[in-house]
Amino acid sequence: MIGNNDIVAGRADRRAPDMAVAHGRRRLVAAGIAGGCALALFGLFYAYVQLSRTFPTNSDGAAQALQAWQMFHGNPLLRGWYVVDVSYYTTELPQYMLVELVHGLDADVVHVAAGMTYVLVLLGAALLATGRGTGWGAALGAGIAAGIMLVPQGGLGVDVLLSSPDHTGTAVPIMLAWLILDRARLR
Repeated sequence: MIGNNDIVAGRADRRAPDMAVAHGRRRLVAAGIAGGCALALFGLFYAYVQLSRTFPTNSDGAAQALQAWQMFHGNPLLRGWYVVDVSYYTTELPQYMLVELVHGLDADVVHVAAGMTYVLVLLGAALLATGRGTGWGAALGAGIAAGIMLVPQGGLGVDVLLSSPDHTGTAVPIMLAWLILDRARLR
């Protein structure tokens, strides 16, 4: 004699493979979205580097690149250097060291770092715009924030946002701190 428990157990047994397939599809879609976002960010990085190259490197950017080169080669405290009143020691200089590790030292370091900084600022703004939300609401918030920042204003806007070190790079650690505070659980 078959009882209700046997029927319910039979239904659960038949649904288990379906749920596993659905879970696998969701993971595949999520991986595709993550890969697409990574590809888009790399494309934006490339575009921002090209846009940054429309302005020449000035003495501020060159000095920062040289300071990062010195730090990278064993002078982390910059002994013997006269640093400016607005030093980017904790923001752009570590980033410049990473760029110089891969790219070497030349005038293009400033442009590569500027493109990287703007991508990080755009990503930070998009993540902050999602808040703690999930689903379409979060995606819409991130899309609006990224859409507003997607193309910097031409001329002086590009010069300020995608040129030598400026306060744009300072936004990266600030946004990171906001993200940590936003995502931290209240204890």
